[in-house]
Amino acid sequence: MDPAPAPLPLSLIRGVNFGPVMIHCKDAGDVAVPLAGWKAFAEVRKDPSSSLVLDLTPVIEADDAEGLITLPEILHAATAVLAEGSFAWDLILEDPTGRRLDPIAAGPFTIESIQTQPVPA
Repeated sequence: MDPAPAPLPLSLIRGVNFGPVMIHCKDAGDVAVPLAGWKAFAEVRKDPSSSLVLDLTPVIEADDAEGLITLPEILHAATAVLAEGSFAWDLILEDPTGRRLDPIAAGPFTIESIQTQPVPA
């Protein structure tokens, strides 16, 4: 049986920048897992059968030797249009042969609003 994904709750505040979020992949011995040639996928949804709320578009550098996956920054203009709510997200990897693995990280994803509403200059 594959291990359960690492719990990683995320939240986004509408109208402010989100991220970047850096995730370091390490083995049981706390050694970085090189991810050169791998692909990563992460999405936010209400449940697995619902429509996509947000594609987190993870990045793995082509020469990665440190096991670093980055969920890139999403600018405030893009976060401002998202609907508030409680959602879920997960992160899966695809190895260089095309085999997709069980999620390595997952958790709730909350989208909230702030009280301050800056007026554009």
